[in-house]
Amino acid sequence: MCNKEMYFIKNIKAAILTQTKKPLLLADVNFKKLEERQILVKVFYSGICGSQLMEIDGKRGEDKWLPHLLGHEGSGVVVEVGSKVKKFKIGDEVILGWLKNSGIESSTPNFFMNHARINAGNITTFSNYTVVSENRLTIKPKKLPRKEAVLYGCALLTGYGMVNHEVKIKKDSNVLVYGLGGIGTSVYISLLSKKIKNIVIIDKSKDKKNLISYYKKGHFIEAKNKTYITNQLGKLNINSFDYIFESCGKTQTIEHAFELLSKNGNLVFASHPNFGEMIKIDPFMLISGKKIIGTWGGSVVPERDIPVIFNELRKLKISLKPLVNKIYPLKAINTATNDLRRGNVFRAIIKMEH
Repeated sequence: MCNKEMYFIKNIKAAILTQTKKPLLLADVNFKKLEERQILVKVFYSGICGSQLMEIDGKRGEDKWLPHLLGHEGSGVVVEVGSKVKKFKIGDEVILGWLKNSGIESSTPNFFMNHARINAGNITTFSNYTVVSENRLTIKPKKLPRKEAVLYGCALLTGYGMVNHEVKIKKDSNVLVYGLGGIGTSVYISLLSKKIKNIVIIDKSKDKKNLISYYKKGHFIEAKNKTYITNQLGKLNINSFDYIFESCGKTQTIEHAFELLSKNGNLVFASHPNFGEMIKIDPFMLISGKKIIGTWGGSVVPERDIPVIFNELRKLKISLKPLVNKIYPLKAINTATNDLRRGNVFRAIIKMEH
C-alpha cells in the first residue's frame, strides 16, 4: 500500500463531495507524495457531524473547493510520517479531530481521481486512508475503544468544553439541553459527569427519550411547539433556566432558548444556523442580565482535555455505547447522512475497510 521512497498511495476508498445537494460520490483516489509536515493515517472509524451535512446541503454558502473530501473526526493508526514530524511515529493509534493541538500545521494534501485534483483540508476522514496535519492528531488512550474514540474528535470535546470551559455550573442549577444531536448529547454526558441534579432535554424526536431512560437522569420534552414546551415545563414547576445549551442549529431555537433563560442566566451555543441567517433577541433581556455565549469547539485543546474526559467518564462508569450503536460501512455513507439528517441517530459512525 505504501512505497516508502515515493509515499505513493493507490486506490484510497473515499466519499467525495462533487456537488452540493447531491449524494456523495464513492470512488478511488490516489495520493502522490507525503510532504515533510504531513502524516499518513489508516482510518478505522469516522464520525459524521452536522457541519458536514451543512456542507453537503449547501447551507454554508458558496463552496469554492468542489470537488473535495470531507470529515473531521475519526480514529486510526499512523502508517507514515513526514521528515519534520516530531510528535508521532509509525504505529501510534490516534484520534483525528478538527480542533488544533500544538505541533506543526502542514499544507493541504493533493489527492487525485483519474488525474483530476480532489481538494482536501488539513484533516479529512471520509476515506480509509487520509493525510493529516500533525496538529490535528491526538494519541488515543489505550483503553478507549476505537469506535468510541471518534466522539473525542469533535462532539464530545465540544460538549465538554461548553459545560466546563465556558460557564461555571452549580450542581443545583436548572439546566436545559436544547437539541439532542451529537453536540447536545455530549453536553448531556458532561452534565452527568458533573452530577448536575436538574436537567431538562428538549428535542423534536421523541425516540431520543430512550437515551434519558438509559442514563436515568433528566426530563425529556418533545419539541412540538413553544406552547407545548411551556406547558410541559409548567408540569415540572420550571419557569426558566440558569444555563441553556443549544445545539439544534436553528435561529428559532437559539431565540427560544434565550427567552427561557432566567435573569442572569447563560445561553451557550456551538451550532451552525444556515449561512446568512441572523438571530433576533430583545435587547432589554441583555441589559436585564441574560448572557449569550457562542463558542468555537468549547475552547478545548484536545491533547489537554481528551485524557481528562476519558479518565473522568471511566472513573464514573459513564458508558458511551448508546452513542455509537449505529455503524455503517463507507459504501452506505449516503444512508448514514440521511439518517443523521432525519435525527434517527445521535452520531453516524462509518467503519472503514482496508
